[in-house]
Amino acid sequence: MYVIEPIEITDVNFTSSTVAEADYTEFTMSATFAEDDYCQVTTVSESLWLDVAPATAWAAGDLITGTTSGQTAYVVEKTSTTTYKIRDRSGAFTLDEIIGVTGTPAKLADQGAVFPQIVVLYPANKYHKVYQSLIAGNTLKFPPGDVLLASPSWLEIGATNPWLMFDAVVGTQTENATSIVVVLGPGAIDSVTLLNTEAASVNVTVTVSAVETFNETQSGTESTGSTVLNVWEYLYGADVAKTDFYFEGIPPDETCIVTITITNTLAKCGSCIVGQSTFIGKTLWGVIREVRSSTRRTKDVFGNYTLTSGNSAKKMQAKLSMSNAQAIETERIATKYLSANALWIAGVDYSNTYIHGFCWKFRIDISQPKRDIFDIEIIGTT
Repeated sequence: MYVIEPIEITDVNFTSSTVAEADYTEFTMSATFAEDDYCQVTTVSESLWLDVAPATAWAAGDLITGTTSGQTAYVVEKTSTTTYKIRDRSGAFTLDEIIGVTGTPAKLADQGAVFPQIVVLYPANKYHKVYQSLIAGNTLKFPPGDVLLASPSWLEIGATNPWLMFDAVVGTQTENATSIVVVLGPGAIDSVTLLNTEAASVNVTVTVSAVETFNETQSGTESTGSTVLNVWEYLYGADVAKTDFYFEGIPPDETCIVTITITNTLAKCGSCIVGQSTFIGKTLWGVIREVRSSTRRTKDVFGNYTLTSGNSAKKMQAKLSMSNAQAIETERIATKYLSANALWIAGVDYSNTYIHGFCWKFRIDISQPKRDIFDIEIIGTT
């Protein structure tokens, strides 16, 4: 069995995608949203650093202006007496200018020769998300921060289309007509895995300093020849669609550029996982794979069921054989992923044993002098 810790994809290592990020209108602090309106937040917030704090602290929603530059920005939140998160800045503030809320002297402050300063923030979990307004007249409330309040005005729906394949939820898919082409700079990796994918073909190319070090294409179909059950299937059965793709043997390099191309009439990908693989033990025969549905079943008074579709999640139980020494390291890894997601591959040649999820529990059978049996149970994300 292999374990692959996914490298988090953020604005820092996400180079480009051919999928447009245009699900909904981009959020701005000055816009007013009606109840049930949707918006997206795709641009990062900034941190404004001051030399002199205003006598009266700025509040969320305040419009601050540089009296020399004339540039403006909205305050999202105060993080200290001299630092604020801001949004929708119109341009560059001038050093050594007075900055603050026009018409309110206590909210104006004269800055020093090297202030104000702007620092870009990159909290990966806050951006490239879709939000739904919960109230009418919704304005001056920044959704990523608002959803954390006790009585929020926004509801987080999920990632935007290009980022659904990186949101750690296998059931949600990035989709695009004809193809999806994503370019990443993830650092040193040795594998790329795509789950819940609809593709005619998938290509992964890796370059280092513009020199190609890896290039592999896999077909999106698998022949039914090995699984044919009768003459009809042999003569007329269509090839089986392949949904999970694993590319291994990538030469690790911190400066590598990874290009992933998914081609199809309508290309889709539920999860893209790049990372370093770790072998944790030889998988023994007897793997148990289970699929659990979250579809809601409602029965009326006549006994008829109404089904409300939901995602499904995989579950896998496996026994691993390993040396006594290796069991110590495997226990450390399994313990780490009791509270974090990783990609687990029980058998490279059996794509139905690819599960993105967490370790539910494990047990070590130390009944032999040199070999241990490691029972492990994995719960997949939906």
